[in-house]
Amino acid sequence: MQAQEKIIGEWTGKNIVITGGSKGIGLAIVESFIKSSGKVWYLSRTEALSQNELETTAAAAGGAVSWIKTDMSDEASITEALKIVLDE
Repeated sequence: MQAQEKIIGEWTGKNIVITGGSKGIGLAIVESFIKSSGKVWYLSRTEALSQNELETTAAAAGGAVSWIKTDMSDEASITEALKIVLDE
């Protein structure tokens, strides 16, 4: 666990983009990084069922989390998602 805390600590206050963050390993990564007081965007076709919980956890840590509907097999969808991230 110490190695994970060290890695996440290095991202404190940073902007983080995670692909496939609505379930499985991607969601676990989102859940870890939202505790770093940064801004986390997760890109996926579906929103995490725990979105409200993710937002509450991120806010408590002084950060934020947002979902951007993205089809990672579609270049236009990826481009649009990254524009959203860069504009915020």
